[in-house]
Amino acid sequence: MTGGPSPWVGQASEHHDGVDAAQSGPLAKKQRNWLKISVTGPKIITFWWKTSSKTGGELRCYVDARRMATRSGNTGWQQRSILIGRGTHDVKWMFIRDASGSAGMNASFLDQVRITAPAGRLKIVLHRPRRSPRRGRCPGAGCLCGLRPAR
Repeated sequence: MTGGPSPWVGQASEHHDGVDAAQSGPLAKKQRNWLKISVTGPKIITFWWKTSSKTGGELRCYVDARRMATRSGNTGWQQRSILIGRGTHDVKWMFIRDASGSAGMNASFLDQVRITAPAGRLKIVLHRPRRSPRRGRCPGAGCLCGLRPAR
């Protein structure tokens, strides 16, 4: 499902896999649009994403209402993996155009979304940003979480 003033669309000119990718639709300043799917976990969702905008334009990934990752500015393709817990959850990619001028294509891209079952036990690795609390919990936005097989 896609929402906002203009939908995300499939296109074949900007992609990671050499075939096609989803692109956020055109937006006016301060507007946002999104692409959303439902996933029943436990699952691992892996995807490639990039942005082509000013630094203030952001592509965010949410699981339910919790922000899991953010890209901003003119970036190259990056792969991300996110662990989806038990039950049914909404995974949403939202592009937010900033209030200032234009740069790049003012768009975001999503490619090669894969949903797989975890194989065995996984260890979640948390990397805290410099200013986050050191309490052993992921502080949410800005926390980079990785998945590794448990030993």
